[in-house]
Amino acid sequence: MKRRTKTTNPQAGEPEESMKIVVEEFVDAVTKHGAATEAGDHKTTNKQYRRYDSLRKHLEQKGEAGRHAIHALLEHSNPWVRMVAASTYLKYHEAEATKTLEALAKEKGIIGFDAKMVLHEWRAGRLRP
Repeated sequence: MKRRTKTTNPQAGEPEESMKIVVEEFVDAVTKHGAATEAGDHKTTNKQYRRYDSLRKHLEQKGEAGRHAIHALLEHSNPWVRMVAASTYLKYHEAEATKTLEALAKEKGIIGFDAKMVLHEWRAGRLRP
């Protein structure tokens, strides 16, 4: 049996495999949050929000490696993942995050509405760190 070795990301000081698991869990929580939002399931929406918010904070605490992981999610196939990643990334690279949110704002349904509201609140200065 071949043993897997963990490589360490020198910028974050955390094994890359561990960071990958955090990102996978984050994507899972955001995806479930989006599906629950669309279904009107507030209990699951709130539960998954708390889950992904905790994971988001963990990624942000990892400095540049965490920001890089969030940045990569701007191209994710799931629009909810792109929106949460862009909302998080606004404070690091406003132009790129805004571009993602503006594209999502053109979508129909709650995802488009949510993206419009994030942009509105950001531009009004109410989401600034």
